[in-house]
Amino acid sequence: MAWARLDDSFYDHPKLLRIARACPSAGFLHVRAITYCCKHLTDGRVTKHAVESLVPVQRDRDEQVGALLEAGLWYDDGDAYAIHDFQDYQPTRDEIAEKRRKDRERKARERAAA
Repeated sequence: MAWARLDDSFYDHPKLLRIARACPSAGFLHVRAITYCCKHLTDGRVTKHAVESLVPVQRDRDEQVGALLEAGLWYDDGDAYAIHDFQDYQPTRDEIAEKRRKDRERKARERAAA
């Protein structure tokens, strides 16, 4: 299972406060996108196709994505959107793979010792 890290001051970051006034639902899309990236180990890139699934109504999607781009929380990265500073707060794909490898080895040693 993947986890996303959100600190207790996440909600009152100036960028989130700005979009909360302009487009309140954009903040929820941002959280959904962060958890999507964590689950799928994308290092902070959410494909535009995935965003279509997260917000199926195009008018709503355009408004929410526009608010996130304007606030600087997301950047257009061709076929995907990149979440600003994602890797400053979330572990990378490589870090997770390394942790999982170490966990497997530790569990194998524990089973062998039992």
